[in-house]
Amino acid sequence: MQAFRLLLAASVSFGCVLAQEPVYTLKVNVDRVPVDVAVFDAGNRPVASLTAQDFQVFEDGIPQKIVDFSPMAAPYHILLLFDRSGSTQSQWTLMQRAAAGFLSRLRGQDRVAIAAFDEEFEMLQRWTAGGSSYFDALDRLARPQSAGQTDFYGSLERSVTREFRGIAGRRVALVLTDGRDTALYKRTLALDRVPGPTEDREYQRVLRAAQKESIPLYFIALNTDRNLNEGSAVGGDYLNLRRLFPGASIPLDFVTAARTRMEELAGATGGRVFFPKGIEDVIPLYDQIARELSASYTLAYEPARRENGGGNYRRIEVRTREPGWRVWQSRTGYYVGQ
Repeated sequence: MQAFRLLLAASVSFGCVLAQEPVYTLKVNVDRVPVDVAVFDAGNRPVASLTAQDFQVFEDGIPQKIVDFSPMAAPYHILLLFDRSGSTQSQWTLMQRAAAGFLSRLRGQDRVAIAAFDEEFEMLQRWTAGGSSYFDALDRLARPQSAGQTDFYGSLERSVTREFRGIAGRRVALVLTDGRDTALYKRTLALDRVPGPTEDREYQRVLRAAQKESIPLYFIALNTDRNLNEGSAVGGDYLNLRRLFPGASIPLDFVTAARTRMEELAGATGGRVFFPKGIEDVIPLYDQIARELSASYTLAYEPARRENGGGNYRRIEVRTREPGWRVWQSRTGYYVGQ
């Protein structure tokens, strides 16, 4: 535990990096649209103590009525979920350092749970406000021998459907993973190609669950096609596909599919995806996310237009009544489902 206290002190000294990709959208059927927003003044300082009356929401330029609002001071329940399968084994120590830094920036009112997965899901620390239990959980994050398989979809589905059960208010799951599920890998081998999202039943199940629960999913995505580090161990599944399909696009298609599925999950829930360019970027990204969550408001509106317009894109814009302030919002739009 003492080692993690030292890591905690070291972690907070890192600066923030902006390695986020653009906010993604997804075709969904929605009755209520949640949006996280942060407001900054001319000096780039977070603006606190705003109320719902300080915001205006527009969908395709049409004013919308805010039906739910959480102030900046409202607590978060944050699940830290870590992929500790064989494909991420080289990052285990980094996971511990990143989590230690993130926990150091939590506010007193926030609650955190810590979990990990490989071939199965393990809850390491249930909801708590802090203390030594955090560090005890981090001690158990790494496993001496990790399983070779990864139940990414099943673990994510359990997270959103079971671990947040009975918890109201603001909720977020922050996941460090490469997004590669063993079921997708096996289907790729069986088909001699990477199946599309609509063919992927396990993925469709977790997507539906994420949409239903409306828990924003934040991903720190390792070794996707956007940030693949072929000079390091990038996972047995990717390397195996390169050996089995030499010269084919299937290995890259596989890591691309993992990335696009994470983007869809984030887009469906109002979350975000970050692509660290290198190992050194991961800890600053956790720091950045902690700062943004602590400075954010959450609002929701019910779209005024109810007609079915399958495939139509709806653009969301959040404004404040003070023109000199800058607004960040977690989602910029969505597609209307059939």
